[in-house]
Amino acid sequence: MFIVLLFFICYTFIIVMSCLVIGETQNKLRKACQTAKLNFCQYKTAKLAKNKTIFHYL
Repeated sequence: MFIVLLFFICYTFIIVMSCLVIGETQNKLRKACQTAKLNFCQYKTAKLAKNKTIFHYL
């Protein structure tokens, strides 16, 4: 009975730790994606602004 309980506690601990690690990784990925999206948006805006200035001079 004690061995089963010990096994269950270890199993729960492993699941919790893996969830925390996965959660951290997902947060980092999410932040990286947000940064990438932001950079892409800035690039698009800059490109659009550049095009507008070209049209402005025409």
